[in-house]
Amino acid sequence: MPEPLQIRIGITGPFREKVLAAMQRIRPAMVGGLRDLLIDVTAKTTRRASGSVVKVRTGHLRRTISPPSVQETSGGAAGELTIGAKYAPHLEYGTRPYTIRPRRGKALKFLDRSGKVRFARSVRHPGLRPRPFFTPSWDEVMEGGRARTRLATILKQTINES
Repeated sequence: MPEPLQIRIGITGPFREKVLAAMQRIRPAMVGGLRDLLIDVTAKTTRRASGSVVKVRTGHLRRTISPPSVQETSGGAAGELTIGAKYAPHLEYGTRPYTIRPRRGKALKFLDRSGKVRFARSVRHPGLRPRPFFTPSWDEVMEGGRARTRLATILKQTINES
């Protein structure tokens, strides 16, 4: 059986140095660019969680929106934005109808619409309608390829600086 065809191409001379220098700068530039995008998403999400979409009662949801974390990876960069409130997915996506039962004791105690005290072994909740606050923020930042254009501009500037 014949040997497979192998072609090896190397970059030599001053161009090689320029390529290596650019590669050294690309990952940090990608980390910075991704961090900037996630900071924009965080700001827009916080604004929407501050009353423009979600009604503020305690401010817990807004306080649990953590600053983004971004790390260099072998492929470039990876980022994460965390919203720590346990009920955040229920606000974002809504819920189906569900039954509420007492955690302690035998009955639930609540005020009805007329203000009269009522007791019940369980209550059927009709569910929550979605109140998206994160997804629209993400879509707004990524709208029309603007995020891709911003990252591409950062990378071009980084390569040209080498």
